Amino acid sequence: EKELVVARQKFFHQEKMAAVGALAAGVAHEIGNPIAAMSGVLQEMVSTQEPSTSGKLAMLQTHIHRLSAITREISEFAAPQPVVRQLLDLNALVRTTSGLMSYDKRMQKVNLQLNLDTQLPAIEGVADQLTQVIMNLLINAADALESVKDRTLEIVVQTAVFNDTVRLTVNDTGSGIDKITLNRVFEAFFTTKRRGTGLGLALCYSIVTGHNGTIEINSTVGEGTQVLVSLPLPIDEEST
Repeated sequence: EKELVVARQKFFHQEKMAAVGALAAGVAHEIGNPIAAMSGVLQEMVSTQEPSTSGKLAMLQTHIHRLSAITREISEFAAPQPVVRQLLDLNALVRTTSGLMSYDKRMQKVNLQLNLDTQLPAIEGVADQLTQVIMNLLINAADALESVKDRTLEIVVQTAVFNDTVRLTVNDTGSGIDKITLNRVFEAFFTTKRRGTGLGLALCYSIVTGHNGTIEINSTVGEGTQVLVSLPLPIDEEST
């Protein structure tokens, strides 16, 4: 019954993500047009500028370039992805998702580190689904850091090869999870967050196990949490 509930919620979540993706792509397109126009006008102003306005124009250029980068990333993130499994660069998914998370206000004071294996082999999977896993894990880590006052706010994302798997590890220096809660974190609709739905980690579990992988969480109250996702290497990779 639990698996049926998670599967149903996964379907609704995917439908919602598709709708959000379409909306985001449209918004990015609509915003992109006026930004391009403003950039052109600003470039013309820069070429005929008065010395007294150079600093202000440079600041405007910086902000317009940032807006352009944001809309470009949203467009790429919202672009329809194939639901069939394909060879994927997990590092690329981590970089893209981390880049989007950097705009989240919860990340403003957080030191986000990426320690990615440059020789990481490709894995086989569904890009949208694994992106959801990475996004959910980063959101959970950011939420865990909100109440921390006495130490460095840090999230470290690491990729590595271990035996016949690719490992994705997300460590945070957040508030930690007690043992009773830890035993229930993958239950659908179980949450300790005021704004939570209790579906994030249940969805992660469903997606990871659907990729024939494993997900486990280790945590110490007052110190932080580690989430370890292991995904199998493709058969040809295992034999090399």
